This record gives sequence, structure tokens and C-alpha cells, in this order.
Amino acid sequence: MRTAACFLVFFLFSTGCAGLSFAQRHGVHAHTDVISQSQAEGVDYPALLQQAADGDPDSLVRVFSLQGLNAAGSQSHAFFLWTVVREVGDEAAAAAYRRCNTAARIRFTDHLAFELGISEETPDAAAARIALAADPDFRRDFPALAAAIGHQ
Repeated sequence: MRTAACFLVFFLFSTGCAGLSFAQRHGVHAHTDVISQSQAEGVDYPALLQQAADGDPDSLVRVFSLQGLNAAGSQSHAFFLWTVVREVGDEAAAAAYRRCNTAARIRFTDHLAFELGISEETPDAAAARIALAADPDFRRDFPALAAAIGHQ
């Protein structure tokens, strides 16, 4: 009986069915760098991530377009950005990306290239964006988003 109860608790938490927010599931509040930097820009970062992860198109665009982050905040944001993209899926992420202006698209792809380790393998940011759009694993898992990035 105890094993079954432990399995049920594990299942609920691992699938997000336990009612945990995005911030709770992914430890957003531990990343005070990105939270404080976002607050300086007038953004409630945990709330914005939650709305974006819930699939709100305007919130996705705001998350993709977030600016005013220094190195530490930018690194944390890259992780959460990639996590949001995986949660909302390819089509929603591609639609939000297409709604972003050019500067936001560049920031978005720079963050993803950093988080996926692609920027470490390329000589500059422009090459990293091209490599991200051409990455076979990324194209397989996110074909619409990869196509949108490739047409930047």
C-alpha cells in the first residue's frame, strides 16, 4: 500500500497534476537575479511565466521579448524560456515568435542557442541563430519554430 501511495505522489508531481504553478515546478523563485531585473522593467516574472506556460499568446510574446537583463538574469531567463517553449509546444511557440519584432526575435534565438549549447559551438551570435534553425534535433522536435527562425 505504501509503495502505491508513493508512486501516486510521484506521478502527480512529475506530471504537474498536483496543482503546482510553473514557478513552483521549476524553481523560479530561487532565481532572484531574473526576478529583480524583470521587476525593474515593470514585469512580474513568475506571473508572466505562468501565463505564458498556460499558452496565453500575448504573454508568450512578452516572455520572448523580455529585455533589460544582465548576464546572470539572462542565463536564468534562457532556461525558463526554453522550459516555456517545451511546455506550450511547437505551434504556439512559432506563432508567438512570428509576432515578435526583429530585436525580440534575435534575443529569443540568442537565449535558445545559449540554453541548448549551440552558441558555444559557433563563432558569433548570427552563426548561432543559423545553427539553431538548422539543428536536426531542434528541427525534428520544433519544426514550425525552426522554420520561423530560419526565415528571420
